[in-house]
Amino acid sequence: MDAVEEKAFCAWLDASDANRAAYAEAERLWQEMEPLGPALRRDLARERAVVNETKVSRRRFAAWAAIAASIAVIATGFWWRIHDTGPMVIASAVGEGRSVALNDGSTIHVGADSEVVVDITPHRRTVTLRHGEAFFSVAKNDTPFVVAAENVAVTVRGTEFNVKLGERLVTVAVQSGRVETSASPSSVATATTTQLAAGDQLEITKATAAGRKTRIEPRDAAAWRLGRLIYHETPLEEVVADLNRQFQPKIVLATPSIGQMKLTGVIVLGEQAPVVKAITGALPLAAYRKTNGLIVLTTPADS
Repeated sequence: MDAVEEKAFCAWLDASDANRAAYAEAERLWQEMEPLGPALRRDLARERAVVNETKVSRRRFAAWAAIAASIAVIATGFWWRIHDTGPMVIASAVGEGRSVALNDGSTIHVGADSEVVVDITPHRRTVTLRHGEAFFSVAKNDTPFVVAAENVAVTVRGTEFNVKLGERLVTVAVQSGRVETSASPSSVATATTTQLAAGDQLEITKATAAGRKTRIEPRDAAAWRLGRLIYHETPLEEVVADLNRQFQPKIVLATPSIGQMKLTGVIVLGEQAPVVKAITGALPLAAYRKTNGLIVLTTPADS
């Protein structure tokens, strides 16, 4: 295992408890194979060599987990093959981010309280953003790299971009290179395709697939990585969703209509109290804390 593979393997182990359990089980079963004799070990070594050569496994550093799934077949004397290990889930906690290097040379920076499912093979590169946001630094490759976020798909071959799955919006921002977005209001509707270049940001309404394209500083595509959240006429419900991935206790809105207020400005991530104060200073709102700790944003008339 070279340095790159070792780094990817460590990232895989760190990605979830399930990955660590799979590796532990593989090691245990490998040790139990010792009494089975040199011939069986030679067969296993040949199969492992084929895996490395043909890249059957989705992640070379996950080969041990795949071997664990096959050892029971070997022990009964049947020929066997490496099984697919399945997609890798990468999740983060509130206020914490994670960075994971993929075996294709790409890197995913997962934002706070976010989750992605990674499915990388020699023939496809697919990531599903389940919730939250992530910044992707994609290695150039003839195989398209596709990020899916509900009814929106982002396709690239080598670029840097950010995808955020909000309450009602999916936001794509490009730091470098070019990407293509495809969005449809339903699985049967015709998709709307948009080309984006560095400095482009596209906000797509999930319900209608309508998009609003604006220009930003390319370096601001993932400003959250530098401790800043940048908004331009953004509905407050989207802002609150972002903040609730960064802080505890959660912020709630007294009425749904408050969520449609628009916020423009830069929020510096630090302590929660100054952030709430900045919002109530920018909008006609007040804030109070409930006995259960929740912070409520309300209009002065309702407070």
